Order: sequence, then structure tokens, then C-alpha cells
Amino acid sequence: MCPVVSILMPCFNSASTLGMALASIQAQSFQEWECIVVDDGSSDCPGAAIEAAADPRIRYVRLPENKGRAYARNRATSLARGEFISMLDADDWIFPSKLATQLEVLRSDASLALVSSYMGIVDAQERLVGVRGGAIRTGEPVIYKNFDKLAAPPMPFAPSMFRARDAGGIMFNHAYTFAEDSDYLLKLCLGRPYAVLSDIEYVYREWEGITLQKVTEAHRTLAKIFWGYRGQFPVRSCVCMGSSALKSWFYTLAHRMGRWDRMVFRRSAQPSAQDIARFEAALQAVEGEQARRVTGDAWPHQPYAV
Repeated sequence: MCPVVSILMPCFNSASTLGMALASIQAQSFQEWECIVVDDGSSDCPGAAIEAAADPRIRYVRLPENKGRAYARNRATSLARGEFISMLDADDWIFPSKLATQLEVLRSDASLALVSSYMGIVDAQERLVGVRGGAIRTGEPVIYKNFDKLAAPPMPFAPSMFRARDAGGIMFNHAYTFAEDSDYLLKLCLGRPYAVLSDIEYVYREWEGITLQKVTEAHRTLAKIFWGYRGQFPVRSCVCMGSSALKSWFYTLAHRMGRWDRMVFRRSAQPSAQDIARFEAALQAVEGEQARRVTGDAWPHQPYAV
């Protein structure tokens, strides 16, 4: 039987975090999934974490050399069998409720290009320090929007889920080392409605990996992407290019003035007490799934509910 959801996971030198990422998938309340892990030429040993998971729904592909996230995601996409596509990077993890909640929204409205969610930003000690989701939280469980004009994608890519048929023919651009996810979202969503879950469903380890070089290069790449839309949006493409250049300049200035950490921190909102409570419950569930492997309990098992 084909899985309902295909989870695409590029992996590069993430053996230390891959186990938790896989545990968070196994802890899902919705269990009809497959996970396609594409090892992008890692020098560590991600295969050990996959063996420890001992789950036939996890499919492992090793590339002989590093080709970049775009290539790895395209390889995973080519192998996906699910009706829906979801993302998870090997150094992040998801709440046990994520797949079920997003599927419910997508199935209720066939017009939606995708359903994303808020992300929880954690520090090196796995503490929730920020919340980010693109849309302003309105108090409603689901925020519905229309991506009706050219701009930087207004929803996070990492937590996104969409129909495989809608993504048919769309590829991640191998030429982009950064912002290839923004390029993909523009191709998939521009001119269509989308939704963002108001709750955190995805946990993003940003603080250890974010650098000035990555941020400025991402904005330079965005400018190139916007230039490609100049025929369809002659004015907006120039406005968006200017905005990307200005943001890159602001980040560079903040770095030179010793305010880099403050600038990065302002990218996210402060978590609420409810956010922290849900995060701690989800963390406990995922860590419990990891502990199950140590005790030798066999799959299948009773999924956690958070």
C-alpha cells in the first residue's frame, strides 16, 4: 500500500541530530507515511541512526558526493510515492500532531496550494527561544491567505505540506546554494491561496548555523530570483530586488556594529506560555520515542498524542 505522506529529508553531516528527526516522525499521531532520507555525501555515519530506527517506512539513499540541498530534495521527490509531500531537515524535528493537522486542512480545501505552520526556534540547549510563521497570529487555529503578488514567500518552507500533483514538474534549482526553497515556493504558490497553522508544529535549529554570509547570500539569490519575474511583474520585480539588497545591507551593518545577535533575535517573536507548554510536551514525546529504541521495543507501537 502506498503511503499517504512522503516526507523528504536531505541529510548532510547531521548524524548527531538525525535520530531525533526520525523519532519525531515515528511519534506522529498519523502513521501512514514514508520518509526518504537522502544522504548528500556526508562524512559522518547517518546510516547508524536509520538502523536504530528500524522502521521499513524509512527509505535511505546515499549520494557518492555532496551535490547540495536542491539536488538532494529533487532526488527525494523523484522517489516519493505519497499523495502529499512534506519536508523535514535532518537537523530539525516536528511535533507529533503535525502531519494529521496539516492533512485535515489540506483535505478540507482543494484550492490551497499548501499548508505551512509556525516554527519553534531553539537554542543549542534545545530551549524554545523564538516563534516564527510569516503570517500574523490572529487567534484562529488556521490563518488563510492569498499569495497574490510577487514578494518573498510569506510562509516558512520547512514546515510546508502540499499535494504531490501540484508540485509535478516543479524542481529545486541546482544553481542556487541558498534560497532554493524560496524559488520553489514562488513556483508552487504565487497567485494561489495557502494556509498557516497558528500553532508551532516544526522545530528549527537556527542559532548554531546562521551566519552573515548565509543571510547575505540568500538575499542576493532572492534578487536573482525576482529578476527572473521581470517579464511578468516588471515593477514588483524591481521593488523586491531593492528590498532584498536593502535587507542584506542592514544585516551587514548590524554585524559590523556588533549587533548581529540582536538582529537575528528580532527575526522571531517571543514564545507564549502556551507555546512553551506545547513545546515541552512535544519534546517529551519525541525523546520518549528515542528512549523506546534503547529498550528494544519493536515497531509498530502506539503513537504519542500531543
